Amino acid sequence: EHQHHLGHQHGGFGDDLYAYQQVTIVEENMCVASFYGYAEPGLYQFPFQFHLHPSLPSSANIGRGKDSWAYLNYCVEVQLERPDWRQRDLINRTMFEVTAA
Repeated sequence: EHQHHLGHQHGGFGDDLYAYQQVTIVEENMCVASFYGYAEPGLYQFPFQFHLHPSLPSSANIGRGKDSWAYLNYCVEVQLERPDWRQRDLINRTMFEVTAA
């Protein structure tokens, strides 16, 4: 995923110019479970492991003033694919902190 946004916003005490960029550094997709037919309602847990490359930097949220900021986030996303095209897939994304060694 690689996105670039450049925009111009009017209003307030003047015109604001902003830029936005989002870059995916690492992405791993894996199937942790398969349901054949129907999954009963309930709470499910699926343990998994993912080893990050040791050269990846720590999570960060850097701000200089109210209008200048940058961040580096790590997250895991879980998607339950529904076979019925009339129902949206269930998606949950959770961010977590990474501290470089």
